[in-house]
Amino acid sequence: MTSHGPAGPAGARERGISEDKRVAALREVALAGARTIADRVAALAAACAAIAGTVPWTEAAGSRVAAAAGLARQLAGSAATFGFPHVSRVAASLETALQGLIRRRQPSGDDLPHLLRLVDALQSALLRSPTSARIAAGGPTWQPPPVQGVYLAAPAGRLDDLRLLVTGLGFSVVAVDLDRPDALPRQVAALVIDAAERLDMAKIGPLLGRGPTILVADQIDLDARLAAARCGIDAVIPQPVDPGELAEWLNGFIGGASEQPYSVLVVDDDAVIARAYSAALEGAGMVVETTCDPAEVPALIAAHFPDLVLMDLQMPGISGIELAQVIRQSRRFLSLPIVFLSAEQDADRQLVARRFGGDDFITKPVDFEWLIRLVRLRAERARSLRSAMEHDSLTGLLHHGRFKDKLQHELERCRRTGAEISLAMLDLDHFKRVNDSYGHLAGDRVIRALARTLRVRLRRIDLIGRYGGEEFAVILLDTAPTGAFTAIDQVRQAFAQQQFREGDRTFRVTVSAGIASSRAHRHMNELIAAADALLYEAKRAGRDAVFVEGVSELAPEPC
Repeated sequence: MTSHGPAGPAGARERGISEDKRVAALREVALAGARTIADRVAALAAACAAIAGTVPWTEAAGSRVAAAAGLARQLAGSAATFGFPHVSRVAASLETALQGLIRRRQPSGDDLPHLLRLVDALQSALLRSPTSARIAAGGPTWQPPPVQGVYLAAPAGRLDDLRLLVTGLGFSVVAVDLDRPDALPRQVAALVIDAAERLDMAKIGPLLGRGPTILVADQIDLDARLAAARCGIDAVIPQPVDPGELAEWLNGFIGGASEQPYSVLVVDDDAVIARAYSAALEGAGMVVETTCDPAEVPALIAAHFPDLVLMDLQMPGISGIELAQVIRQSRRFLSLPIVFLSAEQDADRQLVARRFGGDDFITKPVDFEWLIRLVRLRAERARSLRSAMEHDSLTGLLHHGRFKDKLQHELERCRRTGAEISLAMLDLDHFKRVNDSYGHLAGDRVIRALARTLRVRLRRIDLIGRYGGEEFAVILLDTAPTGAFTAIDQVRQAFAQQQFREGDRTFRVTVSAGIASSRAHRHMNELIAAADALLYEAKRAGRDAVFVEGVSELAPEPC
C-alpha cells in the first residue's frame, strides 16, 4: 500500500515525532557500540594471552579456550555492525583458530604463536578503525499531520450520493468537486474519489498523493486496476459500492490503529547488540522489548503480542530456526513476522530458515537505517493483514473471537500487575423493529453508526468489539466501574441524539449497557456473564440505560 510507507502519512508521523531524536539515537548507538567494541577487543586479547601462557596444558585451559571462542564469536558479529569491519574479520579468524584448539584438545606446532599473531592483528585493526559507527543521513522532511475526516471528490452530479453513503457509515465528510483539486488540503486522513463512468487518470492525477485513497468507478477492469496501482491508489471499489468494504477501508485508514507505534521483540544473545537494535528502533518511534534468553521468547510473545520478532539466527542452546519452529506451534502466532539477523550467505541455509518460519533476512553487518525501514515495512504489512483477519467487515471493530482473545490477555495482565479493567456489554434497543420497518440496509447503517460513536467517544487504548448481531463489547483498560459508567453513558447519550433517514422517514435508536469489573470476576466467562446479566437488567428496566454492578446509586442522565 503505497501511501503508508515512510513517505506516506503514517511514515511522516513517525519521522515527524522528531527527526533530530532519531538521528541522535543512532549516533548514541554508534558511540556506545564503539566503546563496547574496544572493551571486547581488550577482553579477548587478555583471554588469548592467558591461553598462550598456559603451561602445562590442562582441562581447565580447554574451558578457557571455549570461553574465548564465545567472546570471538560475539565480537565478530557486533564489530561490523558498529562500523569495525576489519575487527570483525580478524575476530572471525580468531574464533576459527580457537575452535580448532577445542577440537584438537591440545595445542600443536604453530597454534599458540598463530593465536598471538591474530591478537596483534585484532588490536591493530581496532586502531585503524573509525571511532564511531556509520551515521545515516536524515530521511524525508517532516510533513504536517493529515486533516481528519473523509474527503470526497466526485463530479457535481454525484457528490450528494457519495456524501450520503459515507456519512451513513458514521464518518464526517468534506465534499469537493472532481474538477477542483486545489480545494483539497495537502494532507488528508482519507480521500474517496468517484471517477464516474470513465476512468480518466489525467483528471484524477492532481488529486493524488495527499493520503490513503479509495477509487470508486462504474467500470473496473484489470487495466483500470493497474492504472490505479501505478498512481499509488490504495483501494478500488466498483459501483454499486459495497458499504461494508468501504467502511472497512476507511476504518483501517482513520480508525486510529495505524497511529499506534509498531512493537518489536528483539532476541539476541549479545546484550550489547540487542540494546543497539532496540535504541535504533526506539529512535524511529517503535516500542521495543529485548531479551538475550531464547527461552523467554514464547512467554514474552504471549504477554506483549508484538508486531514483529527480530531474532539472531545463531544463538547458543536454541538456534533461531528452532525458536521459530516453537513460535509457529501456536496458531495464534502463525502470522507473526519473524525476521532473522545473520551473517549466513548460504542460500540453502536461508531457505531452511524460511521453511521453518522465518519471513526475511537482514545480513550482518546491519545498517541501522535499513533495519528501521525493513522492520517498519514488515510490521505495517503484518498489522494490515492481521487487521483484515481480526476485524468485523461491517464495522471495522474486533470480531467476537479476537475480542475474547484480547479480554483473556487483559485479565492475565490484571492478575500479574493488580490492575483493573471494566467490561461493558451494549445492545441496540428494539433493533428487530428497525430491520422490519426500514430494511436491513438501514439496520446496517445503525450498527455502523454505533461502532463509529464508540470509536469517537472512547479512548484509543480501549478495546471495542462487535460481539454478535446488534451486540457490542468494550474493554475499558485500567478503569473502575464508576469511570466506565461515565464513558459508556456518554456513548449512550450521544448515540440517542443521532437521527437516521430512510427515504422520507426519520428515526432514532437507543442503546442499553451493562458493566462489570475484573476485581469481582477474575475469569473471562464469569466477567462476560456478569456484564451480560446487567445489560438485560437495563433492558428489563425500560432500556436506554447503563447498569453497573454494585453501584446502584449511579443513574443515567436523560438525553
